[in-house]
Amino acid sequence: MSNTIIDAIKRLELEISNKQTALEELRKMVGEELKPVTSGLKVNNSIVAESSMNKPFPINGATDKKIIFLFQNVFKGGQRMRDLQSTLDEYNGEHLRCDNVVRRMKDTGILSAVKYNNQNKMTFWGLNSWFNFEESDFKIDYSPSKDLLPFNIKTKEIITMDTNDMILN
Repeated sequence: MSNTIIDAIKRLELEISNKQTALEELRKMVGEELKPVTSGLKVNNSIVAESSMNKPFPINGATDKKIIFLFQNVFKGGQRMRDLQSTLDEYNGEHLRCDNVVRRMKDTGILSAVKYNNQNKMTFWGLNSWFNFEESDFKIDYSPSKDLLPFNIKTKEIITMDTNDMILN
């Protein structure tokens, strides 16, 4: 009886191995590289959270739910719009424009941003809980990667729910 079970397990292992090989060949044919699954991935110069593999990405969810997932489970700090877009596309498997959704989420108080040196390219987005509004910046734990920030920060501006509520520092 145990030999029958062991034989069945070996057959299943062989079948799985053959399917994995076929899948790898198919992905190579369509140009998709296999990415190793690890608990800490580097995406767009940001180390993703260890817990990012614990929850499934809401592939069938609304765009705002996908963005919230990324901020809660993937990003550890403020993100530029282009990096957010790139990561969203990577997780979603296809391009899904997010800039207007992010701005709507700002208007509803879910997200805010810090604009450094009055430059749009130096605007970093995050959850409202990531900000120190008194200092017009991110809390230390959620600050964007230092290699992405300007060398000499002259001004910081928090962009939040209403443009009349902008906080300059």
